[in-house]
Amino acid sequence: MLARQNRFRGRASLGLVFRRGSTSRSPGLLVRFYPTNKDSFRAAVVVSRKVHKNAVVRNRIRRRVYDFLGRHQGSLKTGDIVITVLDTRLESCSFEDLERDLKTALTKSVIVG
Repeated sequence: MLARQNRFRGRASLGLVFRRGSTSRSPGLLVRFYPTNKDSFRAAVVVSRKVHKNAVVRNRIRRRVYDFLGRHQGSLKTGDIVITVLDTRLESCSFEDLERDLKTALTKSVIVG
């Protein structure tokens, strides 16, 4: 899990990342990154109701992505990261597949070295 200091609080703080952040895609994921000069990164995971109607499933997907970010927080660049989940298959895929997709998307946007 991510520490509280590494999470966004409120929708208003996401606006800058959505307006000016660089975007990269991988199958089922959209990653936006906005570099900052802070000491650490902040991350948000967005899972739309279009992905799945059930909130329990959406929260499970969100927790899996946060778990990945928590495990790899040492290798993430400082900045603001917003990960948007676009595909329902992330609900039932293995953690290794999810990890591979996330690494691909984060590497494309030059967040992970």
